[in-house]
Amino acid sequence: MTGEPCGSRLTEKARELCADLTEVAAKYHRLVAGDPENIRKMEVAFETLDRLERAWATAAIFGSPGER
Repeated sequence: MTGEPCGSRLTEKARELCADLTEVAAKYHRLVAGDPENIRKMEVAFETLDRLERAWATAAIFGSPGER
């Protein structure tokens, strides 16, 4: 592997598409997590959503705390 995000074995059209997707992903990353404060906010949001998902999964499997 050459370290290129888009492999040399792809067709020219596929390399162009890969390059375009790589550029869009980089722009999105800069937009969403552009600085350390935003990165921390995203981490907090992820942790909160993860806790909610676990709580909902537990309630779906075992029932809500009042039903146990």
